[in-house]
Amino acid sequence: MKKIKVSCSGAALVEQGFKKIATSQTHYVNSEGIAVNTSKHASTKFITTKYLDKDGYHRIWIKNHKGERKFVPIHREVAKIFVDGYDEGLVVNHKDGIRTNNQASNLEWITAADNTRYSRRVLKNIPRGEKASRSRLKAEQVKKIYEEWHNSKDRHITKKLATQYGVSRSQITRIITKKNWGHLWV
Repeated sequence: MKKIKVSCSGAALVEQGFKKIATSQTHYVNSEGIAVNTSKHASTKFITTKYLDKDGYHRIWIKNHKGERKFVPIHREVAKIFVDGYDEGLVVNHKDGIRTNNQASNLEWITAADNTRYSRRVLKNIPRGEKASRSRLKAEQVKKIYEEWHNSKDRHITKKLATQYGVSRSQITRIITKKNWGHLWV
């Protein structure tokens, strides 16, 4: 991404709604999630290049007061400055679920547990199948279990499948009745 020059002084940045990032020597951010690096030249400022991290959040490189480079998420810096309610241990929630929408109006401080609940209830981001945190099975194994159960004449097949795949008999029953892993059958 190309760096974009912004011709204005530090005071002009403040007039335009930018505020200094507390942990940085040279970076300002506004309520729209735009970060500006003022370290290059006295009269020309640069809009900082944003990088997408592995989790889908925008991050920027800043230099802290000790001169060390830090890779920080923009949404946290915007929220610290423009969103009320910051406290140690809270996380930033993107209300619309779009991790790259770093506008202050889209951010709020909540607990990690509330963030997870919000993601599941409001945004319908429910981990299913292999993505569920405690899943022991892969989708192909579930399909095999379903087929083996329906093709078997053995009345003890549920117990055998449970032992074979390292899950409970009740889990096998939930698979064959399509109560679990239902997304595979849609």
